[in-house]
Amino acid sequence: MVGSLGRGQSGGNIQIKGVIISIQAYGSSVTAQPQSTLPSPQSHPLFYLGIYSGISFATTLMAVMAQWALSTGGLRAGKFSFSCQ
Repeated sequence: MVGSLGRGQSGGNIQIKGVIISIQAYGSSVTAQPQSTLPSPQSHPLFYLGIYSGISFATTLMAVMAQWALSTGGLRAGKFSFSCQ
């Protein structure tokens, strides 16, 4: 937390996880200004392509694992249901 209100001051800045919030006394003004440390898409497009590819790969992997679990569970349930023991 950066900034504080002391005696006789009418406003201050608070920084929480990269966002600066400006607070004025009596609720007159509250503004938020995000601070980004990511590269711009125009200068580093492969960075964002890598993020998109990672999200797509994780989604595909989770879908394949879900289908495997459903297929395996269905086979086991079928064997258990129709076994004559």
